[in-house]
Amino acid sequence: MLDLWRSELSGHVSTWSLLLSAPGVEVAHDEMVAYEGAGTATTFLLLQASEQVASRRIGWDSPGLPSDDGSSTTLREVCRAAARAGRTPGPDEPAAVTALVEALGGADAVNERLQRIGHLTRVRPDGSSRVLPSEHAEAMAALTGNPAYVEARDLLSPALPWGLGAHLAPGAPFRHRHAVAAGLRHDGGTLLLPEDTDLTVHCFTDGAAPAADGSTAAADPVLAAMGRAMAGSLRLLGHDHLVVDPV
Repeated sequence: MLDLWRSELSGHVSTWSLLLSAPGVEVAHDEMVAYEGAGTATTFLLLQASEQVASRRIGWDSPGLPSDDGSSTTLREVCRAAARAGRTPGPDEPAAVTALVEALGGADAVNERLQRIGHLTRVRPDGSSRVLPSEHAEAMAALTGNPAYVEARDLLSPALPWGLGAHLAPGAPFRHRHAVAAGLRHDGGTLLLPEDTDLTVHCFTDGAAPAADGSTAAADPVLAAMGRAMAGSLRLLGHDHLVVDPV
């Protein structure tokens, strides 16, 4: 299966990492390489917000938090704004992510929690980050696997018609976080399947050629390669019913 991803990605990017996990299957390639997060750190922030709510340190609707425009809002709204940031390809919206970082006590507090669990991923006060794909996979698994975190889990993007979701059947229960920035194409999430058979896929890349003016995500060669590799992997795993379109 790794050869499938290598054949799709190698001609489009200089660096790529992959983590794919399913019952009885573990595929990894350079999963400990650190990348500019370009928005994927939001997964860690949503997880920390969920943990803070679960421990009753704050409530989803507790008032008084500053929003990205300086007004007062709730943790729920701050998380929604951060989740929306970067949902479509283009420049990230760091103000929304920064507001969530501040709602969680600031970058130092966020990073202290990351360090406490052994993570090397770090966020910066301006909302940018350095993210390890392996740690993004752990955070996503924790966020999607705990019923108590459903509020934040449902803020993650549903399957989008490009990247890992390009060839998924309509309604496929895929929750993921993606990022598109200069040279970077990241996508990672969990396909929520029954009876503890979830499939997790995280693909981070760097070195993509600049996008042509006016081009769409569906036409991006790196995102297209991810979609084909994802579809091919699902077929190899016997999930043909989750795949649409010939690839």
